[in-house]
Amino acid sequence: MAACRGRIRLVKRMKRHLVVLCCLLCLFMTPSAFAGSTKFDLDLGVNYVIKQSQSMPDISQANQKLGLRVSPLFVSGKFAMKLDAFFFVDVGFAPPRFGFWPDNWLPPQREDGESDFSYGMRVASHYSGVINYMTWGSRSDDFYFRWGKLYGETMGDGVFINSYRDLTVDGHTSRPGVMVKLDGKAVNAPWFGFELLADDFFHPSLLAARAFARPWTGSGIGIVKDSQVGLTYIVDPYGYSVENEDGGTDSVPSIFAVAADIRSPLYQQEWFGASLFCDIILQFPSQKILGMSHALRFGVEGHASKWVLFNGSLTVPTANGYIPSYFESGFTTRTIAELESLKLQAGQLHFYGRIGAQSQDATLYAGLLFQADYLWQDIWSNRQFGLRLRMDRKLYGFNGVTLTYDKHYPGSSNNEGAEAFGNGLFTLRNASMGLEATVKISLVNLDLGLAVSFDDTGKSSDFKIEIGAGIPLV
Repeated sequence: MAACRGRIRLVKRMKRHLVVLCCLLCLFMTPSAFAGSTKFDLDLGVNYVIKQSQSMPDISQANQKLGLRVSPLFVSGKFAMKLDAFFFVDVGFAPPRFGFWPDNWLPPQREDGESDFSYGMRVASHYSGVINYMTWGSRSDDFYFRWGKLYGETMGDGVFINSYRDLTVDGHTSRPGVMVKLDGKAVNAPWFGFELLADDFFHPSLLAARAFARPWTGSGIGIVKDSQVGLTYIVDPYGYSVENEDGGTDSVPSIFAVAADIRSPLYQQEWFGASLFCDIILQFPSQKILGMSHALRFGVEGHASKWVLFNGSLTVPTANGYIPSYFESGFTTRTIAELESLKLQAGQLHFYGRIGAQSQDATLYAGLLFQADYLWQDIWSNRQFGLRLRMDRKLYGFNGVTLTYDKHYPGSSNNEGAEAFGNGLFTLRNASMGLEATVKISLVNLDLGLAVSFDDTGKSSDFKIEIGAGIPLV
């Protein structure tokens, strides 16, 4: 009887959640029915996900998940919102099993002694995963807002946050990241502005804020009036734990950093623009594993024509131990040994360069990045090369494509067995690749996802594949 009552309660809860989902769909469909400038799409599809850690997928050992996906998309003017609601089924082959998996629809279990506020925040975080993204405006606008999965976010001149992507989520999963940018020009107050970022609104592993002023905006002098003076603060509030190569666990402490910056336009025209920037950086760990450090950073950023963007910088440590690009995408996966290898010492220089080409509406993007540390006598270390391709529009049967490639060169260039930079681009040693694509075949949208990483010998150390199919209804 108790089991029967439990099933009845489960069915009632599922009915309530289905009602909520239907209401959300109605909210999407109602404005699209009456406003000519709006767009509404609704996809229904089946996704099948395999996760495992072998060189090739093995169905008998993989972690598999089968789900019905309901994905409405609504666009109106500068506002866009996409939902991804899943009804998962647990399926397996060894031993055979099949059953409904309702955890993403049921509220999380309340812990003993947990306050109403704390539990309410956990419930809100749990259900917010249904929002893939919600945006207002674009990154180049004076006001920009994004809720959901973070992709390609940059703050200020990129001293801490430079094209940041949340790697903890996949193509059809999300978490409540937040990015807000307000330039005072949007409210007729061009002398100030601010930016805020959190990778998870309810339990962030990354928090950042920047405030800036244009103290000479009233001067009326073309270039000088747009110069900025800013202050950026960033923190990893809780630190993180990660398994190390010895099979143990590294507990990396919380770290925060502060940077004061000044940005001044060097030349500004429609076909070409360039700005110089300078940062004074202080890095403060809460424990002595990393050590306090500081550095200076100089660089230039700008555009050539309307489509080519560039950013280059040189970081000079003024104390031993500074780690450049500490808060890069995927930073919570690095062990203490890896962090130690990234520390800059006095006399070293860190180079960073990025160049990208994008369409005017930013729906097509291709970019290259390079970073490395340099020491006298042509000794290079921690070299990294990256390639990014992204298409967010329909083209030649593709509804969207994201391709990433990263190549790492651990150690120094003078070490025995170290790869030469050019030759290394054609091997799989310490490389990782990712692909997300939606392909339209007749009336069906086929979703493909692939992520693979290779170790120092060029063998696959991690493999993930995602396959799904959807039928657009609207």
